[in-house]
Amino acid sequence: MVGGGVSLSEHLSPRGRERRASLASWLASAWRFLRRRPLALLGLAIVVVWVLALLGTDVIAPYGPLDLDTFKRLQPPGSEHLMGTDDLGRDVFSRILHGGRVSVVAGILVVLAASLVGTFIGTSAGFFGGALDELLMRTADIFLAFPPIILALAITAALGPDLHTSMVAIMLVWWPQYARMVRGVVQSVKQNEYVTASRAIGAGEWRIMLRHVLPNSIMPVFVVATLDLGQGITIAAVLSFLGLGIRPPNPDWGSMIASGATMLSQWWLGTFPGLAIMSVVLGFNLLGDALRDLLDPRLRHER
Repeated sequence: MVGGGVSLSEHLSPRGRERRASLASWLASAWRFLRRRPLALLGLAIVVVWVLALLGTDVIAPYGPLDLDTFKRLQPPGSEHLMGTDDLGRDVFSRILHGGRVSVVAGILVVLAASLVGTFIGTSAGFFGGALDELLMRTADIFLAFPPIILALAITAALGPDLHTSMVAIMLVWWPQYARMVRGVVQSVKQNEYVTASRAIGAGEWRIMLRHVLPNSIMPVFVVATLDLGQGITIAAVLSFLGLGIRPPNPDWGSMIASGATMLSQWWLGTFPGLAIMSVVLGFNLLGDALRDLLDPRLRHER
């Protein structure tokens, strides 16, 4: 209610009410769509649980990530330490939660940066075409010519082993695929009549690109980015596993698995961080598959 008992909806313009009703209808349709897909709900549940766990790490974790207790070194999982302790007596469960903040946030930031850079470059190349298109796409081809993980390793080694350089390396490896995808969509969208009409009334090229072409070309980016979140977390963990990520003693899933690989008889050291990575990747992949199906026009009758 707003001022004198008037509801907020009454203050909205007809266009605002129409957008609000459209959003509510889409959310209801999306929920009905997800309810018919148990795997999608499983993915959503996994992601939500991990997000809540990482946000509440300081409350959930029974110990600090760097708390040492040499008298409890290499203890197997038990009532006191749910996932055991490592070679320095640190609680594995607490380190997984704190390390998840690093691994998951790094993966999300990398995918976000790569999608933003790739979307802007792809939109510019597809909309303006000509020499700019050739320059940007040939640059993208150079990056695509190398296997992503090998190129990421080379860039990280050249810039110096660190979490931030690892994130920059992964972003540099990934932006070309977004640029390629968006360029193709933009080349199709810019042929629509509303773009021609905008030019006819005197709208500038940048305004047309940002206000009309980009919003109608960006939906595939959300789908691919959701699917890439799991891969981003995995590549960040791989770089840490190889010693090119976050520096010890700070926890990180990749470095924890690397430590466990040297002590195979203490199975819990590598198993639980590996299961953490697997569950997060599974959750994002299931959610990404559902989002792809939700936005697929060929499945509109199911919605």
